[in-house]
Amino acid sequence: MLIHSAGGIAPAGERTPEGVDRGFAQNFLGAFLLTRLLEERLRAGAPARVIAVGSGAHKLLKSIDLDELIGPGMAAPRMGSSPRGRYQMRSYQTAKLGATTWIYGLARRWAGRGVTANVLDPGIVKGKSGSEHFEGPAPIRILMSDVIPFFAAAGMERGSKQYVRLAADPALANVSGMYFVSGKEKKAGSSPLSLDPAVQKRLNDAAEAWAAPFLRSR
Repeated sequence: MLIHSAGGIAPAGERTPEGVDRGFAQNFLGAFLLTRLLEERLRAGAPARVIAVGSGAHKLLKSIDLDELIGPGMAAPRMGSSPRGRYQMRSYQTAKLGATTWIYGLARRWAGRGVTANVLDPGIVKGKSGSEHFEGPAPIRILMSDVIPFFAAAGMERGSKQYVRLAADPALANVSGMYFVSGKEKKAGSSPLSLDPAVQKRLNDAAEAWAAPFLRSR
């Protein structure tokens, strides 16, 4: 069982040593690489399950600009609070789009091999989500980190049951390539952009190219 739940909102424009946007790396590329490194073990240990934590935020994207996030370059130029907030959200949304399209691809590639791959959009769950690091205007930051969670967030016990179900429910043993929202199967739960074969290929190819040096150095 492999559950990718690490994530959050990274500082706007901050880059990894390889020159990749840190938010994009921690919300998508890290999970992609870890799964590639463990792929042989997962298949050898079948039945096995891989779960990536998604977010409905990816539905707000109408297009993607990977050069902004994964292309060579230094940190983003100095920006005011509104542009910094928009940059952070684009990074987060693109990463969650990437995680969704990647899981769909894994499900197709692993079909019939005893390893399933699904996306879980848990909704808002109480606890640290990283929204306190949002660098946009203060009113929006307060809304994201305090107001919306207070009224709309599920408790951590209720939220954790979603993960347990996807990890352990025998009824889901053969369910793969599915998008779950708050623990329930939603066949049309992800965005039209996530279902576009060209977008899927572009994101996967970019992730594979980024991961290649790490895979060669094993």
